Amino acid sequence: MDREYGIDILRIVCTIGVIILHTFSVYYLDPSIIWGGVRGNLVVNYNIAAMLEIVFMCSVNVFGVITGYLYTGREKHSSFSLIKLLVAFVLYSVLVTICIMKIYTDAIHGKGEIIRNLFPFGTRLWYITAYIFVFFMIPYMNRFIKAIDKKNYLRFLIILVILLSVLSVVGDFFGLYMGYSCFWLIVCYFLGGYIKIYKIELKRKISLLLFFGSCFVLFLLNVSMQFLNSNFIYKLYGKILAYTSPLIVINSISIFLFFKTINVCNQKIRKILKICSTSAYAVYIIHAHGLILDNVLYPLMPTRLNNNPFEFLGFGLLVVVVVFLFGIFIDIIRLKIEQLIKIDSFYKRISGKIDSLLLWGYEDK
Repeated sequence: MDREYGIDILRIVCTIGVIILHTFSVYYLDPSIIWGGVRGNLVVNYNIAAMLEIVFMCSVNVFGVITGYLYTGREKHSSFSLIKLLVAFVLYSVLVTICIMKIYTDAIHGKGEIIRNLFPFGTRLWYITAYIFVFFMIPYMNRFIKAIDKKNYLRFLIILVILLSVLSVVGDFFGLYMGYSCFWLIVCYFLGGYIKIYKIELKRKISLLLFFGSCFVLFLLNVSMQFLNSNFIYKLYGKILAYTSPLIVINSISIFLFFKTINVCNQKIRKILKICSTSAYAVYIIHAHGLILDNVLYPLMPTRLNNNPFEFLGFGLLVVVVVFLFGIFIDIIRLKIEQLIKIDSFYKRISGKIDSLLLWGYEDK
């Protein structure tokens, strides 16, 4: 199967997008500091950060759509990639915990907290936990997709979007927690699967029009929230900016369809894209670990809200680039070490036993 390098570019962009969300989007969520139209660097920097959040809020959904697009239609399913991911997950969690304990001596209190940071399955690195569940569901979701016709598949998606996305603006009736849920990733998987199976395409201009049109609506709502001093709009904005929001779903699909059409011919660029795309999950694990967020990333931006806007934006983006490149560098070293000790053969033996036990790839024999 020919590699689609536009998808690699998108995975890299979304990884950077998640870092941007974590770098810019934590300490300005309460707009009460600028209600009433207060001017100055504070309000400018707030709106810079708000715009970045709006643009990149679809990043997590896109990861789910990419998973559905790449895995749907595969005749065989192997646990090999999941084993490699889990090993990297535990390894980086251990390294992060040790480093933070050495540098920030008051960051961790008690053995229980140490264990929670060594194995941070759950809320802080929620995506990895949710992805594990989705991964085990993939063979069965693919059989469902294979068995259903196009018309019923579309009806199925419409029902999912109405119940789990449109109605989420009113309330979280189905316990999706604004999209921080394995069940929401499954919805994204089915969206990606539909695009893959039925070769859904959209002209680039239309994709961009949908994406930036949705962003414009969200930004207008944010500005209205600031100047009208309305708690109702504030709460509405929180729901309409969630992963489950219809506007964020539109952004996720439109930007995916845009990048899917991109082709890369230069072999050197292809090699770089493949390396960075392969290490995307590692970058996420390293930078989104609770100890890194609380002690390194989150403290960086709040004290700079009153800075010159160019300094505020420039410093924040510099942090994002450094975090991304550092994560890639560390993961390249890990992959080289794994290659040297030939540990993949061990992973393959384990995955072979798991695959045989679960009958992955052998259901129809």
